[in-house]
Amino acid sequence: MSLQEIIIAATGSLWTKATSAVCLLFIVVYSLIPQTERVNTGFPGGIEHVLAYSLTGLLLGLSIRSKKGPFLAAAHLTWLSCLLEFLQQWSPGRHPRVSDAIISAAAGTLGAAAAAWLLKKAEAGHKAG
Repeated sequence: MSLQEIIIAATGSLWTKATSAVCLLFIVVYSLIPQTERVNTGFPGGIEHVLAYSLTGLLLGLSIRSKKGPFLAAAHLTWLSCLLEFLQQWSPGRHPRVSDAIISAAAGTLGAAAAAWLLKKAEAGHKAG
């Protein structure tokens, strides 16, 4: 199976939707649990944000069946990152930071842009072949 076929199959599939929902749930829970309950991944906070949000942006961008899917994924992850940082002020030991919201939003947008690029590449290959 080629990459083009994988991307076309993943677009709007139940698997892609379920995986992006799990990623979103993980981001919400991990962002709001008290600092004492967090599992230390060993990565710096910025790297954690980039990994979580870019993967979620990619999956969410592929799961929305629309030409605007990647844009919607980027927009939703941007407001989600800002909302979660705001809500951290009520989570014990957590400190909301504008820089974390910016990193998360940028990473989500990067993942969604990767989804848009993959969709465009798969579509061009599908039309050519």
